[in-house]
Amino acid sequence: MRIIRGAAFSDINQILALIDVFVRQGLLLSKTSYQLSQEINDFLVCEDDDKVIACVALKKFSESLAEIRTLAVNPDFQGLGIGRDLVLNLIKTSPDSSIKNIFVLTYEEMFFAKLGFLKIDRNSLPEKIWTDCVYCSKHDDCDEIAMILSL
Repeated sequence: MRIIRGAAFSDINQILALIDVFVRQGLLLSKTSYQLSQEINDFLVCEDDDKVIACVALKKFSESLAEIRTLAVNPDFQGLGIGRDLVLNLIKTSPDSSIKNIFVLTYEEMFFAKLGFLKIDRNSLPEKIWTDCVYCSKHDDCDEIAMILSL
């Protein structure tokens, strides 16, 4: 049975193994156990028979702006609506009602467009660029698509 729930410290190794599949493909930034432990409250996971099969996180950047990040679905479970359910659940259950806009940097433009996200100029997100993107190896040649959802 599949369950979407808040991530726990006991999920860290499974989340790291899941995202590593996409890190090796250059689709996600890597995380350490320490980084993940600091961000664990930002994550939702989907588990199937006690195994984490998908994850997503929401990071707040300012009073009204947040980012969906680290969305990963085990390849064996892709195409079943799990990613969509995680993103919608994350938006719906966000404890911070002051968030007015949620953005994402992605390679999956159509996936997020179906959820109501609109394409924007990446440079319109200075909070992201100066806090995370400056450390990315692709910073000067970013090929991700910036999208935003107004709530």
